[in-house]
Amino acid sequence: MTVQAQRRKPLIVRGARQVGKAGLPLPTYSWQAPYLVLTVYMSAAASLAGLDGAVLSAMSRSERAGWERLAQGERTTSAEYSAAVAVPVRTALNHLRHLTELGLVRKRGSGRSTYHETVRR
Repeated sequence: MTVQAQRRKPLIVRGARQVGKAGLPLPTYSWQAPYLVLTVYMSAAASLAGLDGAVLSAMSRSERAGWERLAQGERTTSAEYSAAVAVPVRTALNHLRHLTELGLVRKRGSGRSTYHETVRR
């Protein structure tokens, strides 16, 4: 990493934190040769617009609300997800399992230290 890139990194990290505090989804990055494309969402609902139609149709209304919540951060536990979306823990686990199957989140850890992180595309 160059010195100039090292100086910019804190600015990028601060920007991501400010986005999270504002309740907006975190930006996503993709590579479309020869460009690195940054997508910045202007609302929580806009994170749904970036999903593939097949993925979106496979999600229930409450899973869509959960995805809007997940898109605002990097990681969550099932208890945090349950509280944020106002569903029982068992339903939260089912949502997270389904979102994992759809490739939107990745399960990390095991047992009490399990968390789910959003997959940035």
